[in-house]
Amino acid sequence: MLWKNLQWGWNTEESKKTGEKISQERKNERRDPLKADRIVVTPSGDMAYSYGTGHMSFDEVSTGKHVDFTAAFLSVWKVVNGSCKLAASMFEPEGEQK
Repeated sequence: MLWKNLQWGWNTEESKKTGEKISQERKNERRDPLKADRIVVTPSGDMAYSYGTGHMSFDEVSTGKHVDFTAAFLSVWKVVNGSCKLAASMFEPEGEQK
């Protein structure tokens, strides 16, 4: 089954630059594993989506403020040339950040 060989589509130059910028703005970053509440695959097997929650915390370098939150995520996957690629995703904090 193709869905066991998922590949994240985050290896673009733009995503690498964004990741580097974020890592310079944060320290002591901790991400717990994402917990998928549901995974749905189309009957044809060429697309799927998953949603659930994840927990994250870090300290802002500029202010020293500790940020700690749970976020909801949604990921949409599509088969491209025989591999599962991330077609779209979102990661949004739930409620107020502490």
